[in-house]
Amino acid sequence: MCDYTAQEVISKVDVGLKLYFEVWDAAIFHGPGNVGYTSVVNDHIRDFSYLADQSRLTEMVEESRRGIAEFLKVPPEKVRLITREEFEAETEDDED
Repeated sequence: MCDYTAQEVISKVDVGLKLYFEVWDAAIFHGPGNVGYTSVVNDHIRDFSYLADQSRLTEMVEESRRGIAEFLKVPPEKVRLITREEFEAETEDDED
């Protein structure tokens, strides 16, 4: 039997959220016409309600997308959220 309260358990949990993106036309990925892949990790999420709130989660994704676009100097339309499976399929040869 567990003697912890729900709040005590939650205080010991550390959640991370990893987002995967496809990026078109970035210089780092050889410029116009080329595609590359990147990911963003949001560590130390303590407010789990944040993950259940669709509008807050959507804003987190949009902020990440805009940040990647700004960092890679491409328009935000050139950055697309993708699944982990798609990311892994597209980048599996990159680890060699």
